This record gives sequence, structure tokens and C-alpha cells, in this order.
Amino acid sequence: MISKKKHFKYIFANSKKTGNATVRIYYAKAYGNKGCYAFVATKKIGNAVHRNKCRRRLKEVVRLNNDLISPEYDMIFVANPESGTVIFAQFEKDFKKLLEKSKLYKNQLQ
Repeated sequence: MISKKKHFKYIFANSKKTGNATVRIYYAKAYGNKGCYAFVATKKIGNAVHRNKCRRRLKEVVRLNNDLISPEYDMIFVANPESGTVIFAQFEKDFKKLLEKSKLYKNQLQ
């Protein structure tokens, strides 16, 4: 998990970003030996209950697809306001499309 302010600054300063209606991904080369993740839900989503739901959904999608995600990158996953309203199957489908688009799958390394 990414928790230090310095690590967040590194990723935002050196990152590429991609996104769709449900999630945005900021990614940069790993700061350490192995890639780490952070999950963010902004106040634009709503109150704490909705933000936590979106964050939990993001964590679950990453957990289910962790074996497909490239370990060479540090990533920050930001939930968009629509991520709380879409059904989970569609959310996961959008997430996979986003990984494919940004070439973050293990077998699609740049």
C-alpha cells in the first residue's frame, strides 16, 4: 500500500494517467522493488458511506485481477462518482478495459 506523502508526490509527478467513467489510474515506474497500490475516493462521490463503498469495490477488483496486473508499476486508483452506481460486473469490465488500454497487463508490457 502507498501511504507516504512522498510516494504519492512521486507518482503524481512522474505518472501517466488513463481513465473512464468509473475509475482513473495514475501509474509510474515502481518506486521500490515491487509495485504498490493506493485507492482513493474523493468527496465528489458523496458522503463517507459512498466513498468507502467505492474504495471497497476498487480493492476487490484489484484483488480479483491482481495476477493480471503488471508488478512493475506503482498505481493510484481513483474512483469516479459513477463508480458507486454501476453494477459490480460492469465496474470490473470497465477496469479490465482500462488496464488493457494502458497496457498494464503482465503480458502487455511496453
